[in-house]
Amino acid sequence: MRSACGEEPGSPSKIGFRGTRFSLSKANRLYLTDYQKNRSDAQDEMVSQFCKDARAILGPLWPHARIRIRANGDLYASGVSYTYVGNIQISENEIFPGYLNLKSSYDLKSGVPQIYAGPQTNGHPGERWTIPSNSFAQSNGKLGNVGIKYERGDWIWSKSSHKDFINLMKRRLHLGGDYIRFYITCDGLVVTPIGQNHWKGYGIDIEQQIINLNRVAPNAAHSVRKRVDLSRSRGDEKVHLLFVVGHIDELMGGNIPEPDDSDPRTRGVDEK
Repeated sequence: MRSACGEEPGSPSKIGFRGTRFSLSKANRLYLTDYQKNRSDAQDEMVSQFCKDARAILGPLWPHARIRIRANGDLYASGVSYTYVGNIQISENEIFPGYLNLKSSYDLKSGVPQIYAGPQTNGHPGERWTIPSNSFAQSNGKLGNVGIKYERGDWIWSKSSHKDFINLMKRRLHLGGDYIRFYITCDGLVVTPIGQNHWKGYGIDIEQQIINLNRVAPNAAHSVRKRVDLSRSRGDEKVHLLFVVGHIDELMGGNIPEPDDSDPRTRGVDEK
């Protein structure tokens, strides 16, 4: 099945390597990694066939591959090159013990940001974009677009406009700055880092959320503690944790940003 960008399975990616990160092992196991190389293997009878199908497309030069899955199901691999593998349907059940990756696992009705129960590493959660300040976007003729910083003052912009989403996010995260970094996970969750100085202002009861996390997603709770420890060891003034603030169906009408494949730099995007 062709990708949303028109790529055929096995062809070079037009949009780089973006989406929620997983890995495909030599033994046809699908797994995700966390801090200190902690690994969680998928526990689902369908995963083995998925791995074999992916490997059949990638070929023998790919004994091991990192993969990323976008919210629309498009799957990309990084190894020999950035390659479009195909479009998949996300499992209806959680398949990684100790983590929660699906929309159905979160209470999104309360409006209070929920701590993200996947790995808290910056490179894992999903497709990364940033909402710019209005003045910066306007100066680039991109008011209503989101983007990725390429270098200081120079961004790779989305082809699509998301004015309603941007306005909603700025209202919802009104205590933050003019720029809002966010990730879109493979199941459409919108995740963003929030500093501890704003937790109370957003109604986040961090102690209770971590207690709940320890009960339902112990590996994710360990990831939270590790992120806090690393932040403190660096001497950061405040700790930032990743929180779920909604879903693309609610926030974006189900429409994720379209990468601008007419910009040659888009092919080199790698959300490490």
